[in-house]
Amino acid sequence: MIEGITFKFEGGDADKHVIEARYYGAALIGLDKAVNDALLQIDRRRKPKRGERFGLYIVAKPPVAGSVETPNELREIGWALPLVQEFILVHGRAYIEQFLAWLLKWHGGRRAEAMEHMDKMIEMLKEANRHAEAENTAWRETMLALVDKLKPAAQDMVAPVGRSAGTLSIGIEGKPSVVVDEPMADAIRSKDEVEVLDMEEMTFRIDGVSLHNRQLKVEFADSPGKYFAADVRDPAFEVEGNPYMDAFVKSQTVTVQAKRALKKGELYRLYVMNFLKAA
Repeated sequence: MIEGITFKFEGGDADKHVIEARYYGAALIGLDKAVNDALLQIDRRRKPKRGERFGLYIVAKPPVAGSVETPNELREIGWALPLVQEFILVHGRAYIEQFLAWLLKWHGGRRAEAMEHMDKMIEMLKEANRHAEAENTAWRETMLALVDKLKPAAQDMVAPVGRSAGTLSIGIEGKPSVVVDEPMADAIRSKDEVEVLDMEEMTFRIDGVSLHNRQLKVEFADSPGKYFAADVRDPAFEVEGNPYMDAFVKSQTVTVQAKRALKKGELYRLYVMNFLKAA
């Protein structure tokens, strides 16, 4: 068997070592689907057919306390072709880790980063003397078609994020290759392509606060009279002494860490992640 891949949810309910069953169940089903199709593509050298199964299955070990972290095993395959089995045994967990990171970043608005993971998969194929695939344009096109086909699986994998957990991380031995936060999860759930930008510092004035919707109505100094909705994903918004409400009451300008999500190059959503200061 191949061990060591972790599938970890943190924040929200996950910090109490629980997650809503409907979301966690969907996440594990999505993980199984993505891994199955990734290995079928390696074995069959084509996009998997509907309902097709590979002779490998995932076994989830008991979750680790303090979050909802599920270590996984990939049970050994007895019938696979020798070259395929050797590739999986040597590169299996690293290839799957890179494939899952590629899938989630591709649909999570981080496509430039996603291609870095594809490059790592190609290097693994070359190390296994599978140059015909690694250097073949048709193979890359098949991979891109596969990642598009797996968008519903990606949506299942991130089902708890923003609903019952704050983030999902996937990695080997505690070193995540991808961390999906709520902006990325929303991009994955979107019907349209959404680009999620890097975290940045922003300064604005708060013109309104909706505690129920966890939203702010904000005005930037360079766009006076123009107001934007901002979704607050900072845990400080929900505790006593909410700094956003305090700044609103005092008519202060706030500086925060935030992420912008773009659709067709235009601002689609603004996520406030951390409060820094008010003045």
